Amino acid sequence: GFGGLYAALKLAALPWSRLQRPTITLIDASPRFVFLPMLYEAAVGTVAGWEVAPRYADLLASEPLITYMQATATGVDADGGTVTVVPAGGAGAPVALPYDRLVVAVGGKPSMPEGIPGLDTYAYPLHSYEGAVALKGALTAAVAAGRRRRSPAAVVVVGGGYSGVEMATTVASRYGTDVTVSLVTAGDGIMPAAAAASQAAGVAALTAQGVSLVPRTRVAAITAESVTLVNDAGGGGGGGGGGNVVAPADVVVWTAGAVPATAGVPGVSGGAPLVDGKVAVDECLRVPAAPGVYALGDAAAGTGGDAPTAAAAVQQAEVAGWNVWAGLTGRPPLAYAQVYLGEMLTLGAGAASVATPFGVSLDGPSAAAVRRAAYLARMPTAGHRGRVAVSWGTAALLSAVQGLTGWGEAAADGGRKDS
Repeated sequence: GFGGLYAALKLAALPWSRLQRPTITLIDASPRFVFLPMLYEAAVGTVAGWEVAPRYADLLASEPLITYMQATATGVDADGGTVTVVPAGGAGAPVALPYDRLVVAVGGKPSMPEGIPGLDTYAYPLHSYEGAVALKGALTAAVAAGRRRRSPAAVVVVGGGYSGVEMATTVASRYGTDVTVSLVTAGDGIMPAAAAASQAAGVAALTAQGVSLVPRTRVAAITAESVTLVNDAGGGGGGGGGGNVVAPADVVVWTAGAVPATAGVPGVSGGAPLVDGKVAVDECLRVPAAPGVYALGDAAAGTGGDAPTAAAAVQQAEVAGWNVWAGLTGRPPLAYAQVYLGEMLTLGAGAASVATPFGVSLDGPSAAAVRRAAYLARMPTAGHRGRVAVSWGTAALLSAVQGLTGWGEAAADGGRKDS
């Protein structure tokens, strides 16, 4: 994810003498890096898969110091200085890779609570490129079925945080009257951690796009055609006054939180207990119980209470990369301190909300343009930024031509390749 890839790129970009040049191995179970803040658009086809989920092999083709390995880390021996990995697909025996320094950036995974019948079978968590492809297929099929029966497809998004609001507005905007969209949240409102301007923009976008907000409600069961909701308010509200309500649901999107993935890598904390599932680190992102090991992003505890965002992971990656380099070249480490950069969220086609650290907020098309430009600048390599810039620029030009002449829809759609 962001933490591991950006730490590797930072480390590779720092000055090394000929004798000090390291071999940097980037291990990930997926063949693709995922630009998570734009995965919503990939799930509805408004951006191409390669734009927001490029293959590591393509991204790192011009990075001679970085070797990508598609594998799953299954354990760390901090005393012996090895990390055990299983090759992709389990096609091979586990391998113990020696390391001089190890950066743990395993990220998070969707929180899928036990005890909800049908959750694992019928819900679509959105946390990977493969998940986005599966969701896109489900939405396309549901919309087609709805057109055949002449009624809109019912889409239920579970979770009222950033991801839920972005997903609900993106689906509603993309499919219009072909869908009804409900946003189910356990709280009273949406995005409790967001800036006030973002909350207001989110509420306005949900209302404008006809998304039904179902507050104080949890999911009890999911089937192929319905979702059972339980209202926890004890009366009133969208969930039915404390009773069970079975609502139609052709597609259920699960965005109700994430948990650290560190539990799947025993030994990662050097034997120290995990803190809420995370590895304890010091101010320099070092793991005190495991010399030579660093942790960041969703995997790390003690980083100042940062929200688990891509922006925080990128900043931590810069510090972790520097500190690995500093430790190997005899320089002093840096302490991590997050700089608040504001927040951005998509609210559908041509709509977004941007809250800056200077108290200035934007919404609407201007915010959407700022968000696109900012995310383009954050793409991991110069080569990928250039390719995406050309693709987005071409798409914008074709859209403008279509708007002026009515021509170009087929050409524009044909240019959005997912490979």
